[in-house]
Amino acid sequence: VLDWYESKLASFETASKGVVLEEEDVDFTDEFFDECSEGDIDGVPFETAGVDVEGKPINCYKFLSKQISGLSPKTLSMMAGFSSAGKSTWFIGMIIALLHQNQKIILISNEEEIKQYKIKLLVWLLNKRNHYYGVTKKKLKSGELTAEDMKQLKSVQEYWRDNNFHKRLHMVAINDSDFATAKKKIRKAALDKGFSTFILDTFKIEQSDMNNNRTDLALVANTRELHKLANKYNMIGLASVQLAEGLKGGLFLSASELSNSKQIKEILSNLWLMRNAYPEEFDSKSTKFYCAPFRNEYDSTKDKWERKEFKPDPADVWRVLFVEKNRNGANSPDTGEAYLLKFMGDYSTFIEKAKCKPKHTRIG
Repeated sequence: VLDWYESKLASFETASKGVVLEEEDVDFTDEFFDECSEGDIDGVPFETAGVDVEGKPINCYKFLSKQISGLSPKTLSMMAGFSSAGKSTWFIGMIIALLHQNQKIILISNEEEIKQYKIKLLVWLLNKRNHYYGVTKKKLKSGELTAEDMKQLKSVQEYWRDNNFHKRLHMVAINDSDFATAKKKIRKAALDKGFSTFILDTFKIEQSDMNNNRTDLALVANTRELHKLANKYNMIGLASVQLAEGLKGGLFLSASELSNSKQIKEILSNLWLMRNAYPEEFDSKSTKFYCAPFRNEYDSTKDKWERKEFKPDPADVWRVLFVEKNRNGANSPDTGEAYLLKFMGDYSTFIEKAKCKPKHTRIG
């Protein structure tokens, strides 16, 4: 009788309902094969954001999206980088790509005003969708707009509203490190309006934890809280985190750049790290620093892909992006490779131009 009673009790739902995520007798059904063949197991891609005015795909992060198989719900991913590397700007392309995939996004910022993000989104679309380069961030702020500028801006406005992006991107500006408010906003967005993605820019230690000798543990604990939110509400979680300036100079970035907070890596599904590229890395005569940029190009005559040298224009601004953790494929520690991104700050745009093999050393 007691065994029967305990069995009945165990069958009831309890307050720990959210602990068990999935439970089934494992079998390889035809439905499972259908899911695989249709790509339903992949996450949400962020490689393109529709088509431009010429009818061509608007590329965002085509190669990175394929490498990590998109972004999956119930996961948390982070972009780590040094100050002014362009972490917030890097998210602009991803935001528009996810909007194109019908995601509802809440963006919480504790660094920049909403107006600054709106400007970044505008110039990104003017550049990538309209191929119009007459308006930069600076020009948009100064108000010195021509009739043609206004015509192009109206075109972007129409595109934005026709695609209902204005109903699927909600921005919140909060105090410098008010993590409690950020959590409340994410919960409300998920429960009341069915938002499917949250972005926290930038992830910081709360002021109340500043007096704690182990602020690194506070950062890890808050990361766990973010992951729980993504898991509980079936959301794609994204956040940016700043690396300590004292660690600048390392050419091959890894989780060790997070210092004592490197336990964050164990919680995340994806961890990306970004830094500025140094001129010495493009000098083929520099055996110590040369990063050997390359592109994989398809040769139709040989019916195969070939690795070809890529020469970055030293007049351009470059960033190096590392995939430190990737649960769905190879990462930078495995391959020794990183992405070489062209950074067009005036237009809030990153372009995947090539890959490279950064040296395991320091510079400067």
